Amino acid sequence: VEGKPSPEGYLKAAKSLGIEPGHCLVIEDSLNGVQAAKRAGMRCTAVPTLAKSEAKYEEAGADEVLHTTLDFKPERWGLAGFSDLVAGTVPRLPPLRIAGEVVRGFGRGSKSLGIPTANLPSEKLPD
Repeated sequence: VEGKPSPEGYLKAAKSLGIEPGHCLVIEDSLNGVQAAKRAGMRCTAVPTLAKSEAKYEEAGADEVLHTTLDFKPERWGLAGFSDLVAGTVPRLPPLRIAGEVVRGFGRGSKSLGIPTANLPSEKLPD
């Protein structure tokens, strides 16, 4: 399967589920992912990982751009609402954005926090 922004992965997933691409909703955090979803003919909600990048996601074709997944409203897409809310709501916290250099084996800004990415075995992490 070709990687994003190719729509191949999303189209294969829809086919395996027996669902038409136009009936799928993708929630993405990457620009390439948004492009792949839209090229597959799917609807797409974007939750950018980079601060102040909302316009780029809109330009890539996202149908909706959110600051946090807590802002996601399934009803907007014809889906059933969440049933596990506390008093009908979730806590509203300001979005946390981590910035910093990208270092191999660490996500953006996570080297300074000491958080390795999931795809790097811990025994290969520097001391």
